[in-house]
Amino acid sequence: MGPVVTSSLLDQLATMPVLAILRSGTGAYLGSAAAALVECGVTCVEVTVPTPGSADVVEDLSRMPGAYVGMGTVRSVSDLDTAVGAGARFVVSPHTDVDLIRAAVDRGLEAVPGAMTPSEVVAAVDAGATAVKLFPASHLGPGYLSALRAPLPDVPFIATGGIGLTDVGEWIAAGAVGFGVGSPLVGDAIETGGLEALRSRARAWVDGTRASVPQDES
Repeated sequence: MGPVVTSSLLDQLATMPVLAILRSGTGAYLGSAAAALVECGVTCVEVTVPTPGSADVVEDLSRMPGAYVGMGTVRSVSDLDTAVGAGARFVVSPHTDVDLIRAAVDRGLEAVPGAMTPSEVVAAVDAGATAVKLFPASHLGPGYLSALRAPLPDVPFIATGGIGLTDVGEWIAAGAVGFGVGSPLVGDAIETGGLEALRSRARAWVDGTRASVPQDES
């Protein structure tokens, strides 16, 4: 059984909009990299299912104070069951599959399916998605998100794919509630164990993102 959910993914992203994506062909330093990110303030972490050792790392990370961990590249009910068994709180998919979304919700998971078109977005939300992963974000651009949000202003979008730190302000201005970041943040830390460099990048992302978020003047 997974942990009791005391807050939501959207609550977490409202505090720090960065969703770190951990993906690798080797899980050599997966756990250490994930823990380093959380320690530096990147508390939302997505560990992809195909990464070796992903379920064990999610299980360990789910017990870490402050961490909000999920599993990514979820494409089947079997993947959902793996996520539940590991204690994940949310699942991320590269596509929109309404049956998979409903199955995730039935298991108590927050679902974040990938979508690009208005039809995919509406189908995802109607099936119970917590948020929609706009993918591939870098090819679509912040202007596309602004246009998409015009008829769909209440849909929470997490922009994912090719986003660098210098792009954060534009995506926030376009209405993204968060952004999924892989290699620009994680680099090769999972493969090489370069944790000091990872911590440096994580702090830069946290500081840069906070500087880009409009401040409430009320």
